[in-house]
Amino acid sequence: MDGKEHAVDSKPIAFEICARSVFKEAFEQGAPMLLEPIYLFNITVPEAAAGDAMGQLKTKRAQILGMDNVANKTVLTVHAPLAEMQRYATDLRSITGGRGFYEMQYDHYAPVPPNLMQPIVTKHKAEIAGKAEGDE
Repeated sequence: MDGKEHAVDSKPIAFEICARSVFKEAFEQGAPMLLEPIYLFNITVPEAAAGDAMGQLKTKRAQILGMDNVANKTVLTVHAPLAEMQRYATDLRSITGGRGFYEMQYDHYAPVPPNLMQPIVTKHKAEIAGKAEGDE
């Protein structure tokens, strides 16, 4: 893109259109990535349920950082994407018979795996297209 400001011919809308076009071109030529929030979880379960809890966490793309045994309980320290853990309280209740609990706090952002990113992008584009059709 190339352009210059002219006192007579320049209008704000022309610069907005140009900026959108430049951004779109740069975005398409770059390597955009989608990030997701990763939370740190400290999950406490009865020792007998630790194996089931770890197995279930692996299905949620969790990374187990550590495991400690304290007073007949196992404390799992885990990084997991927030999107995968939305209904975890229900899952934990099922695994532990209501005797497990967890604490969580934001830790960092990480790239969404490519196999999961494409469906998200496709859905988002469809939503944008639907909104654009509704504007007409």
